[in-house]
Amino acid sequence: MSGRWNTGGRKVSRWLPKLCLGYFVFLVIIGLMQQFIGERWWLATLCTYAPQAVFLVPVILLLLPALFSRNLPALRSLLACGLLFLLLEGFRLPHLPRQLTPGEEKIKVLTYNIRSGGGGVERIAAAIRQESPEVVCLQEASAYLSVPDPMPGLQRLLPEWRFTHTGDVAIGVRGGTFAKVAVQPFPLTGSSRCALGVTTTLHGRTLNIVTTHLATALYPETLTHNRRGIPAYLAQTGEARRLQLQSLRGFLQQFPGPTILCGDFNTPPRGVEYTRLTRTLTDCFTEVGTGFGWSYPAHRPVLRIDYIFVQGGIRPLSAQTLSWPHSDHRPVLATLVLPPSTPE
Repeated sequence: MSGRWNTGGRKVSRWLPKLCLGYFVFLVIIGLMQQFIGERWWLATLCTYAPQAVFLVPVILLLLPALFSRNLPALRSLLACGLLFLLLEGFRLPHLPRQLTPGEEKIKVLTYNIRSGGGGVERIAAAIRQESPEVVCLQEASAYLSVPDPMPGLQRLLPEWRFTHTGDVAIGVRGGTFAKVAVQPFPLTGSSRCALGVTTTLHGRTLNIVTTHLATALYPETLTHNRRGIPAYLAQTGEARRLQLQSLRGFLQQFPGPTILCGDFNTPPRGVEYTRLTRTLTDCFTEVGTGFGWSYPAHRPVLRIDYIFVQGGIRPLSAQTLSWPHSDHRPVLATLVLPPSTPE
């Protein structure tokens, strides 16, 4: 019996490093697919939008025999797999605190998908008032099925903020007025999703604020009950999102100068579309956040799809997700530093 055990153990020791190295190569391929193919191929879309924690399951399964047999080559490959996972998922280490320079002013910006206020308009308003941001950007801020429009209640409960809203998005500014309001409808969505932009003045500086809610690339229930098949469905949603982001980038050109872009992008921090956004925009959490920054689903988040981006001289001071239980998303809060002067 011991001879058979030793023979089996030697076979495991011989094949285990190859399996672990093979899985590391597999993760590299997945990362390249996400980064350079993204939504242009249905299988890459599935890999990009799946909670990346699923890719850790084989690592954990391989780790047990590697530890039991003390197989150093296998353990090194599994360590590389873990580090690659952190890289793919955008894990951020704590950063040194940044300081204000003379002439700079800071503001707090909150973006939140409130799920039509189904968690209680009063509780959402109380949470916003507690954080007291100068800028509030809301998504799913409209009636849905039997849930009434939450905006009249929020405007009544938050009189310090002046709101404008259209479709399912809204922008609120505390202590500012709107010099410009513009709306960009999105193509091929079949819904009221759009981009909403305003120009306002805060701390004596002219500032642009844009919020949006992009279409979702996939829903699990749609994938399992779709008559057209998964490839055709993902091809259609991928094209819709590509056109939405193209429309959004064109819309941003109407707002020169310091600009904040917030919203529920339904897009993880990887893939072609995210890369296109960050060519000209700074992702605040990537810049100054800590950890994964997962914001969805709220009760047990595994995806980061809610963002605050900036451009035009605005720099982030801090960024975090908040554990509010009032929606299926967690809000994202960022402290931003406005440039010393803003052209009129």
